[in-house]
Amino acid sequence: MDIDLEALRSVLKQFWTVWLLALFCGIALYAFWPSNRARFERLAHLPLDDDDRPARRPTDGR
Repeated sequence: MDIDLEALRSVLKQFWTVWLLALFCGIALYAFWPSNRARFERLAHLPLDDDDRPARRPTDGR
C-alpha cells in the first residue's frame, strides 16, 4: 500500500476541517444552552460588582 504525501495531506486537511467544525459547534452549543444562561449572566457581571472590602495583601509567611 503506497500512499504519497499529497494524498496524506488531503486526508489530514479534510480531517482537521471536520474536527474544527465539530469543536466549534460543541462550544457554541455549550455557550447557548439554556441551562447555562444564568451562570454566564452572573459571570458577565462579576467585574462590575461593587466590593466594599479593602483588597487583601498577600501574606509572605512572615
